Amino acid sequence: CDDASPVSLTQKLLDRPNRIAQIRRAIAGSPSSSLLVQNTTDLERSLAVQLGIPLYGNPPDLDHLGSKSGSREVVREAGVDLPDGFERLRDMDDVAVGLADLKGRHPELSRAVVKVEEGFSGEGNAVIGLDAVDGRSHADRVAQVRTILPSQLKFVGEVTYEQYAAKFLAMGGVVEEFIDGANKTSPSAQGQIVPTGAVTPLS
Repeated sequence: CDDASPVSLTQKLLDRPNRIAQIRRAIAGSPSSSLLVQNTTDLERSLAVQLGIPLYGNPPDLDHLGSKSGSREVVREAGVDLPDGFERLRDMDDVAVGLADLKGRHPELSRAVVKVEEGFSGEGNAVIGLDAVDGRSHADRVAQVRTILPSQLKFVGEVTYEQYAAKFLAMGGVVEEFIDGANKTSPSAQGQIVPTGAVTPLS
């Protein structure tokens, strides 16, 4: 686009109808053309529509399904077992209440996991021990969790409690029970849906 400004390439293309026309001519007659991008936003969707080709990526309005909360909700709706927990939490106060509720529902629970919405490969996860939380009332448990959170929350990655709390406040997250056991697996899968509609498992 002969434009070195710090604007997304997609926006630069949308601002240049002549470039879009050039791309249209270049892909004319190619039934397998699609728009493959790193991130899908409304800009990429607009470009795909103007080019008349499929956007090969998640529709931007469905991104929430890939978050930690969205994933828990999808799995629950599908009837698949998942660790007990709470989603759509907004800040560390919500985390404290969620952890206290978990401990109330499972008095034997010794550990729980806190996850920010958009973490990946473990980044954004933290584990907390709950053995010291033994309050008889919900209010007592919440107070106990609030007391231990800053010092007992153990993070995956190099991050301070203040940094983690700020990140959680910015994107929200979930809490869930930590599954103990000698032998555990973490099922994970990747697949793709190509513009023709074919579904292919990748890993």
